[in-house]
Amino acid sequence: MRGLMMHQRLAWFAVARLLTIAITILVITPRAACAEGRTEGTVTFVTAKTIYVDLGKDDGVREGAELDVARNGVRISTLLVTSLASHSAACTMLEDSAAIRAGDIVTIVRVPSAPALAPPGSALSAPSPEADATSAVQRRRPSGSFLKQQGLRGRFALRFTGSSNLSENGDDYTQPAIDLRVRGSRIAGTAWGAEVDVRMRRTYRTLSNGDSPQSSRSRVYRLSASRAWDRHGTEVTLGRQTSASLAAVSVFDGVLGRKEWARWKTGLFAGTQPGARDYGLSQDIREFGGFVEYGRKPTRGRSLSITVGAIGSYGESDINREYLFLQNRVRRDRLSFSLSQQVDINRGWRHEAEDRRLSFTNTYASLRFSITRALTLESGFDNRRAVRLYRHMITPETDFDDSYRQGAWGGVTHRLGTRFRTSLRHRVRSGGSAGEARSTDWTAGLNLRELSGLSLRTRATVYDNGRGNGRLLTGTLGVSLGSRTTVSGTRGERREDPTETNPEERRLTWTTAEVAMNLPARCYLTLSADWTRGNGEDSRVIHGSTSYRF
Repeated sequence: MRGLMMHQRLAWFAVARLLTIAITILVITPRAACAEGRTEGTVTFVTAKTIYVDLGKDDGVREGAELDVARNGVRISTLLVTSLASHSAACTMLEDSAAIRAGDIVTIVRVPSAPALAPPGSALSAPSPEADATSAVQRRRPSGSFLKQQGLRGRFALRFTGSSNLSENGDDYTQPAIDLRVRGSRIAGTAWGAEVDVRMRRTYRTLSNGDSPQSSRSRVYRLSASRAWDRHGTEVTLGRQTSASLAAVSVFDGVLGRKEWARWKTGLFAGTQPGARDYGLSQDIREFGGFVEYGRKPTRGRSLSITVGAIGSYGESDINREYLFLQNRVRRDRLSFSLSQQVDINRGWRHEAEDRRLSFTNTYASLRFSITRALTLESGFDNRRAVRLYRHMITPETDFDDSYRQGAWGGVTHRLGTRFRTSLRHRVRSGGSAGEARSTDWTAGLNLRELSGLSLRTRATVYDNGRGNGRLLTGTLGVSLGSRTTVSGTRGERREDPTETNPEERRLTWTTAEVAMNLPARCYLTLSADWTRGNGEDSRVIHGSTSYRF
């Protein structure tokens, strides 16, 4: 225990030292220019219904554009751009998926056609003197914040959650939290980079018996420094980190070396897994491995990436796991395909338990094909044993989707311009907490920006989980109040028919209200309230967060 506490103290000391070095560099180093015209960016902030990204008009994005969201090299969702700024955009999800979170990678995959331009030389195309003056001022004004010009991006967030449970055996709690995320690349024009992701929270509980326990949790998800040698195409990263080329590893403490050519990339790593319970430094599981990757940068909506590798993890004297992995992403004009596959090599005790040398495990595949610009077919399969999901709020709808995650699905999506979208999916789910199940989902969305930014979304799901039949219905109404504020409300209901073990109908209802504000100076504010009743539950949850993005 004393050694673990010492490791945690060293980790926090390293965080403070890294931040001090970064601030010192910013103060003493002159500004640098920001890159523009990017086709790839990141998710910067997430609310219950809106996702903000750091791509905007100056990067070639327009309203109605579609962005793919990927995590650890696997596509998890598609976004529709609803409003724009110079280097940021507000989006909504085009499909239900795993929880999108800040730091996920977004890529421009479809941009609607631009309006026709006036003929050269006409009165409409000729710039006015006022426009020339404005353009001159914009050319002189440095783009982006000071931190961005130094190669640093991130956000600082304060969050608060309060829950009141009115059921007989319910517990109440309040939970303040702080998040700090910083990502640096070519900091102040040097060859150094850094990444920090620290989350802290404290929980105050009031139990039904009158006790009031308290607990604190501090987690370091990223804390790394990197050095690049551009002349040799080499980069070395040291510390707590993750890599999209090593999706199967997730987070590890150690060193990763990479070598890049025009289209090829290779890397080797060695390290340890963080502690399973407290995420502290641990020597229980050691990991080693490497990868080779071939890829082409996205151009005109086309991209290709193939990664193969081998990883071994070991305990004190036993094999924990040895496996090969493949990651593949292909995007053509109408086709999008993503595959992640792991193959376990069974030796020692694993061979005795499995009774075979190779086992295909943790498969994720997704296929989308656009028959026309308005009609898209999709299918997929997911049997991954565990997926790290990080949600600020859990609702009965997100809980339903998470528990029915594993299985196969297929469906069709139809779009009518940029305003209306409807989809129909059928899923055959197996594994997970839901067991065997079949379900059919129908969703529809309507976006009317000309009517006060009005948006509507409905969902109807019917399912059979082997124990009985059920239905899940949700409806969401959103309204934009000006260009910075969005108000939305959701009403949902889940019903399950009586069964032999549960002779009474099970019914759960929930109502959610949310206000999201995009404040000046890159600040965001969200306030939400959730009421849930049914199945012996009667709870009220209030959630608020404010963040500064830089």
